[in-house]
Amino acid sequence: MMPQPFWSFIAPYLRKTSYISAREQGWHLLAGYEGRIIADGELDHQFYGWSRHVGELRIVVDPMFRGSGLSMVIAQEVLAQAADEDLHKVMVQIMVDQRPALHLCERLGFHHEAILKEHVQDQHGQLRDLVIMAYFIQDFLGRHDLGEDTAGPQ
Repeated sequence: MMPQPFWSFIAPYLRKTSYISAREQGWHLLAGYEGRIIADGELDHQFYGWSRHVGELRIVVDPMFRGSGLSMVIAQEVLAQAADEDLHKVMVQIMVDQRPALHLCERLGFHHEAILKEHVQDQHGQLRDLVIMAYFIQDFLGRHDLGEDTAGPQ
């Protein structure tokens, strides 16, 4: 048994990268372990338009590392980046049957905004409902101002 949570061992292996295109800006947080990428957290947002204050969060974690708390650490870092970039709101899109991802977002404080019926196809071609959730950055800033523990999973 490890003396510290798994995610504390990953911290030295997190790398931040960013990109800029003609229409949007993106920021990645990559987690590596034993010479390979095991997770990618991404924040994208547009430079212009009526939704330029809204970012979109995406996280992908290697199946061997799911349930380790790594997603929570990455999500918190991405939300901190969204605050640094003065975004107002961060959205996520999750298939309705991706229960661990939904639970993670609920624990972080995301709120359900919509369900789009039969909106996406899974890898087997099955139509699935898509859940759209939102997080208001002011909530994130308030949690940090109050000194709440956001260092890792509970």
